[in-house]
Amino acid sequence: MPKKKNPLTPKEKLQQENNLLKAKLIAEHNAKFLENEKTPLNPQMENQWLNYMYNFEELHKNAKQVTVYEFIGNPDFKASDELDDVSITKGLDRLLAKMNEKGVNLDCICEYDDRTIYEFVTEELFEHEIDDVQIEGMMNCFIYEEFHPNHDYDLRRYTEEFFDALLRSNWDKFNEGILCHEIFTIEGNEIKTEDFTRQIELFQEAWKKFKVKEQKIDNVSFDIDEGKASVNVRLSYDAISENNEINSFSGKSTINFEWEYGYWYIKKVVVPGFNMK
Repeated sequence: MPKKKNPLTPKEKLQQENNLLKAKLIAEHNAKFLENEKTPLNPQMENQWLNYMYNFEELHKNAKQVTVYEFIGNPDFKASDELDDVSITKGLDRLLAKMNEKGVNLDCICEYDDRTIYEFVTEELFEHEIDDVQIEGMMNCFIYEEFHPNHDYDLRRYTEEFFDALLRSNWDKFNEGILCHEIFTIEGNEIKTEDFTRQIELFQEAWKKFKVKEQKIDNVSFDIDEGKASVNVRLSYDAISENNEINSFSGKSTINFEWEYGYWYIKKVVVPGFNMK
């Protein structure tokens, strides 16, 4: 008589099911999995997550496209020019609540008046198409600035990020994402990003630390048609050496940007005390 195989334990059965779900996700949806040996998922939790992901992918694969307006149930609303400011605010609150109830969320990075957002929601976002998939707890999230970039805000933020990386922390590869592939030195010579990065590293290695006394953006100007922008910064800082000698630098800094692939990248840098050869 042939020996019977030992039956799988519940845990082994669950792991077998998890492996099958992973194989189906890889084969049918080109999924990729990173194994974390230090903190593996509990098999039950992993099973719930894999089933959720598989059902999610299946629903999206077969979903039809509908407008956001159709997705949230075609609520009644009036055109912006038919409403006064008080009615606009009430109408916007009602539409945003309805959207949230139906799994659609709108965020704004910057502040805008209610009429601007009401017009955006009713005239643009409502016409945007999404997958007709509704899963409890799932949100379709939108950001106003993805439709209407706020260039002034972005240029200020990228400038602050550059000075933070230059004077408040160590420059790393991640910071290169805000630089053009090629930038210009103060002398006007074109250099590669990696050479510019090395100049920053040498600058930071030359000093033990920096103490920023003033950093204020005075002016932001940009021309999106030409793809050029400039940010002027009033800067004052101390560079402290290993033997605690203090060297003070101050003056106007200028960061020039170029618009490429939908983003602003730093093209030229002029900073007191920071000179590239």
